[in-house]
Amino acid sequence: MSDAHITRSRLRANRASLLCWLVLVGCSSPVHEPASEHEQTDASRSATRAADAGGRMPVTSLTNADGATRAPAPPRVAEAPAASEPADDGCGGAAYAAQQRPLEVLVLFDNSASMILPAVRPSGELVSLWDVAVMELKRFCTDERSRGISLALKYFGTECEADFYSRPDVPMGTLPEHGAAIAASLSATLPLAETATRPALEGALQFMRQRASDEGSGARQVVLLVTDGYPDEADCPDNGTQAVSLVAAQGLAGTPSIATYAFVTVTGIVLDEIARAGGTGKTLLADLGNPGALASALADVRDQELSRLPCEYELPPEYYSRLEPERLRLRVGCCARL
Repeated sequence: MSDAHITRSRLRANRASLLCWLVLVGCSSPVHEPASEHEQTDASRSATRAADAGGRMPVTSLTNADGATRAPAPPRVAEAPAASEPADDGCGGAAYAAQQRPLEVLVLFDNSASMILPAVRPSGELVSLWDVAVMELKRFCTDERSRGISLALKYFGTECEADFYSRPDVPMGTLPEHGAAIAASLSATLPLAETATRPALEGALQFMRQRASDEGSGARQVVLLVTDGYPDEADCPDNGTQAVSLVAAQGLAGTPSIATYAFVTVTGIVLDEIARAGGTGKTLLADLGNPGALASALADVRDQELSRLPCEYELPPEYYSRLEPERLRLRVGCCARL
């Protein structure tokens, strides 16, 4: 197993248990000048001893007897100080918990008539593209690694009005419990539409921005565009690849910034322009003729997005109300419960 794979596995194992806290301490004393190099060295040694005693600072590296660097031991859990706990120097202080951002995913699922076309599996079995896509999206929803993700589903596309796509066919809900609603909708839907990609993406971004405007949301939001063909202006006005790319770029540049991933379910279709505009780089091939390809591609994006979340925290509003830069010192601590 490669080091990169082990690192990704550890990130997935630890992501749900990260604890982050911060402390604000207000003092009337002036800000001191930076310590000398000698003072900094002494302070660093003291901090290291304190960390070893209290478990609040992880050791960044360790060395074997032969001089080789080895991985540090897992960090221990540090408890956040009690709120409004007075500092030893007589200053007033307060502690706040910082909440890790959740992940919200909207799947834009192409149910154009071409999805009914047959696909030949390596075993020689003949199945429709739609049946395979449905089966693999269900698999993604029930995957234990998807637990805790919020997911909504919207089919596209004969309708050419963006507002139509701003209301998901299956509302946002948390996996795996929400997987039953996703599966029921997929089983009851047939691919009989066109490929109205541009209005579909516009509506999807409208929906996500509306959720983000709700008080206390703060989620990381992404759109997964799953399709088997190019946008076609014969289906809707202004529905070419360039128009869709412009919409994706607006989603990325907006507030909040929403990334768009482009999955294609047949070989030979390239939507790199849309993916780049949406901040995700390139087309993701999820060939439905290859067993597990779509589920695997969806899982790769999920893992990539989840790996970012330990670095993104939302702070409570009362934290900002106490900010007085000239009078406050900020202390932040993060660790993982393993």
